[in-house]
Amino acid sequence: MCQDSLFQCRWLPQLHLGLFRASLCLLLVLTSCKQPQHPTAEVLVQSHCGSCHLMPEPSLLDRTTWVQSTLPEMGYRLGIYTDTSRASIVKPLVDFGVDPEPFYPSRAVLTVDDWRSIIEYYGDRAPETLTVSNQSVSVGLDGFEVRESLLRFSPPYTTDIQIYDGYNAYSIGNYASESKLVLLAESDQLMFEFDLEGAPTDTEIDGSTFIVSVAGPGPEPTAGRLGAVYGVFGPDQNPIVLVDDLYRPVDIEVGDLNGDGLADLIICEYGHYEGYLSWHQNLGDGSYKRNVLLTAPGAIAAKAADLNGDGLLDIVVLMAQGDEGVDVYLNEGDGVFSRERVLRFSPVYGSTDLGLYDFNADGLLDILYTNGDNADSSPIIKPYHGVRIFLAESLTSYEEAYFYPMPGAMAAQAGDLNEDGDLDIVAISYFPDYEEREQSVVLLENESTQTMAFNPSTFEDSFRGRWLAMDLGDIDGDKDLDIVLGSNIGFGPKGDRTNLYDRWAEESISAVILENSLRSN
Repeated sequence: MCQDSLFQCRWLPQLHLGLFRASLCLLLVLTSCKQPQHPTAEVLVQSHCGSCHLMPEPSLLDRTTWVQSTLPEMGYRLGIYTDTSRASIVKPLVDFGVDPEPFYPSRAVLTVDDWRSIIEYYGDRAPETLTVSNQSVSVGLDGFEVRESLLRFSPPYTTDIQIYDGYNAYSIGNYASESKLVLLAESDQLMFEFDLEGAPTDTEIDGSTFIVSVAGPGPEPTAGRLGAVYGVFGPDQNPIVLVDDLYRPVDIEVGDLNGDGLADLIICEYGHYEGYLSWHQNLGDGSYKRNVLLTAPGAIAAKAADLNGDGLLDIVVLMAQGDEGVDVYLNEGDGVFSRERVLRFSPVYGSTDLGLYDFNADGLLDILYTNGDNADSSPIIKPYHGVRIFLAESLTSYEEAYFYPMPGAMAAQAGDLNEDGDLDIVAISYFPDYEEREQSVVLLENESTQTMAFNPSTFEDSFRGRWLAMDLGDIDGDKDLDIVLGSNIGFGPKGDRTNLYDRWAEESISAVILENSLRSN
């Protein structure tokens, strides 16, 4: 914000001399156009709260959350430390040798009065509470047999679940007492396991090679470059570092991006204060060349697909921190990509996952999107959390066609689960409404593609785990789609008054399998 806009006008004091009143009024009229006007509260909010991301509307949070939690944390970014010391805020950055000044300035970038105006703006306009409409969810999944995986980590800190079609197997990534990626047969028989130096966040398979991203010692935010991507080339082989010094990588995608026949990597370095979205060219000798697409934290999910039919893989990325939204990177050849923002969300939305599917069978890939991250300064039930479908109108134009409210929605995937010719959706919540337990896992059965009508259902006792990860695939080789859910209790359930955490810790369920019985009947 320009310094001029912070200037406060010093108006002449009123003169109580009748002789000079007329001339004074004339003087004010003639000079008012030259006097710098103090910015209104709305201008201040737009300048400080909407310059680098969408301005969050006051209606998105209740008054108490704005005034007592979210705005004080925002103040730190503006150099306002009214309830704490700057030293305590910047210590995590200083410990990693990161200059804190760009993130937490030592001098306030606005006056105290201006900051109070911003607080009053949100406090005056925010609702007392948010209105949340509860969804009716039927209990009982026809056509699925529900069982718990025999493998249990204690505590269950599952961070990655993958199903391997054609292998009759699935894997669980966990960072409990030891960080491991465990590959299991459909019968839960141990096939092999890999020891990893940190929390596994995503696994892809390229031929017979497992490619695994590791966020760091744990998945929690850090200012350090502690993450890496590993390659595992066989059951008796130790993991080999492919790319290291990464800012908390949370998602990877494998594909030949430059047409040389080698599998390249797309790495989402979500990071915290710093981060990157990059594609890493496979040089064919076990090494990779980094190509930065975006220097910013928040990349949480990336998908590679040929959007325009030119034979080249394009990239669709979900950004989930600060300036939340979806970016399309069109592949122009020779490793060059052009970026366009196609969807933009409020910074309080809490974007969590993205998938590409053709819901209306028009040949264009649509976007399946979830938002529900509540691990922040506003851990309240939010009516705008949930599952959305954005239908593609062109390569870079999308319109929302469906919304299913689901507090704390963490991930969703689509597939024809009942083989009736259309796409159904499975969604999980990590920050659910604990009074509405049926919303922990929801299967949205597609009843009409034309009207985008879905019927929600879940399985009995779906709260037996806290679901952070999931995958759809054929786990048993019968050609239908099964579901595997991964439970992670590493983040305490804010708002829970039901002692669920004690149950989760005691039972230590790491994964639940929903086996599709469609083809076994």
